[in-house]
Amino acid sequence: MQVFEIMFIFCAHIFISLNSKGLKNRIWTKKQIRGSLKVKLKGLGQLFFFFATLALTASVGFGQNHDTLVKAEKYPLLKKIDNSRPTALGFDGINDSLSLRKKPIRDEFTFSVWVKTDALKEGNMPIMGYPEFATLKTTPDRKIHLNFHGQGDLYSDPCLANGAWQHLAVSYSKNIASFYKNGRLVGSDTLKKRMKTMPDSAVFVLGKNNFRELFNGLIDQPEVFEGVLTQNQIAELHSKSKHTPQLTENLLAHFAMNSPSGELKANGKISWTEDSTGAFPRFSGKGEYLQGPKVETDYSFSVAAWIKPAKMTGSQALVDNNIGFSLKLNQLGGLTLTLPKIKDYISRRNLLDTGRWQHVAVTFEAGDSIRMFVNGKTESVFPAPIPYLPGKRILIGRNLWNETYHGGIRDVSIWNRKLEVAEVDRLFAEKPDLGKDKNVQKHILKFSLLTLIPVIGFMLIVFLKKNKADNTPNEKLSGPNKELENLRQLAENKLSDENYTTDQFAKDAGMSKTKLYYLLKENTGMSASGFLRDIRMKKVAELLQDPEISISEIIVKTGFQSRSYFNRCFKEQYGDTPSAYRKKRENPINQEANTTQI
Repeated sequence: MQVFEIMFIFCAHIFISLNSKGLKNRIWTKKQIRGSLKVKLKGLGQLFFFFATLALTASVGFGQNHDTLVKAEKYPLLKKIDNSRPTALGFDGINDSLSLRKKPIRDEFTFSVWVKTDALKEGNMPIMGYPEFATLKTTPDRKIHLNFHGQGDLYSDPCLANGAWQHLAVSYSKNIASFYKNGRLVGSDTLKKRMKTMPDSAVFVLGKNNFRELFNGLIDQPEVFEGVLTQNQIAELHSKSKHTPQLTENLLAHFAMNSPSGELKANGKISWTEDSTGAFPRFSGKGEYLQGPKVETDYSFSVAAWIKPAKMTGSQALVDNNIGFSLKLNQLGGLTLTLPKIKDYISRRNLLDTGRWQHVAVTFEAGDSIRMFVNGKTESVFPAPIPYLPGKRILIGRNLWNETYHGGIRDVSIWNRKLEVAEVDRLFAEKPDLGKDKNVQKHILKFSLLTLIPVIGFMLIVFLKKNKADNTPNEKLSGPNKELENLRQLAENKLSDENYTTDQFAKDAGMSKTKLYYLLKENTGMSASGFLRDIRMKKVAELLQDPEISISEIIVKTGFQSRSYFNRCFKEQYGDTPSAYRKKRENPINQEANTTQI
């Protein structure tokens, strides 16, 4: 085998050096791959293609059964047509194709292949198969297509994306085909006619079928398996053969937005301001927006941006793709993704604040999942619908419903693929200085003893107030402060709800979490969770004075999830267990007598 490889490389070098048309940008051209083994060239060209075809025939691997996953080896000399997959073959969609050795398949089989194309709209494109028997194809409406020659057609759900590497697989058994994209089931279909037996003369072909249809794009690691691979095996095959994409792969648009640009057209008066992190556009929330070029997403997309909200009022559009999607900021400090048919997906946790830079991102794949991120971390996951309508022009700061944004925004990016979780985290980590005010850092370095003294004094006052609030009735709550009285009443009404959270408390109070925190901290010395627990503890102390109510009933009435947590919270506030506290209240005279004797 080593002697054969040396002869092959030697002939290849002679051919490239003598033939000026050689390898064009290291991609096989139509003159170099013309109709498979039937290529007719003269002299060295004929010799070269003879050895090339033999080498390709020997190097492509096919699984002998479903128990062994055989990966195709690298193709000789067909390298670096795509940096992420140097072994891929390029087809021009005009007359490029490649025939390999025949390997007859019978009643059950599995096709597996990686593909990348920008030409899905151009028509049906054959990827691989036996043209006289069965061929794996793509369709203009983004479906995976298994065509049985003269017998019928089977289809997946819409799932394909332009310009992205995708692992496609189809397993066929007993007239049923199951289709997979990136290891995930994307539909199944049934052949109505009985499948004919594959002729022994059938030849395996890449990029072409018997209907003069041709593939335009890249093909990598085509494999055929006798028998049906399970979903777990196909997922394993995808996982083992997938590459690590660069963040620039399938990046449809990136708007740095650090200065007015001709790529983004301003509608309305937008002020460009600057902070310690640089310049950025600031939206006033009065209807102005930036309009970008047409960006057509498919059944997978991702969008990311750095934002610095000024207010958390109403629904505010961040990035809108017309009928495709609208990424918004909601009044609770969370993200909302609106998809066609006005379907809203709202983040379950609200972590965004005003006045500082934060990184937000959303990834989508039809039929799979919607994932929302804040500062590189996953915050919410939802099942994604099918089908999905591709969008049109990009709007930043406003959407079709005239929901406008109030704040700063920069580094808006849109991909025609679903980013991995690690990629979103890496995207966030690339801008470590955003959100860190350099002026604040300078002030911290210049801090002197004179500035520390009042800070320490203030912390001491807050500490004393907190201790007083924990051990004595809160005078603020019984005072004339209307907002605090409303909060106290609201908390008392929700005492029995063990799942009542500070997020829901802020929502019911009609204010942001930040405002609720500062209102309670300034007037009671407590956080929102501390305030809710304080109200519960006071109610517990009140109910313990009634001997007719059991402690178990009190736990239910005050919304505690477990008796151990109930006992611990009560002892922290009152210094006794609930049982001991009740006994002291029931026998105050005996308790005083016992204390006197001691």
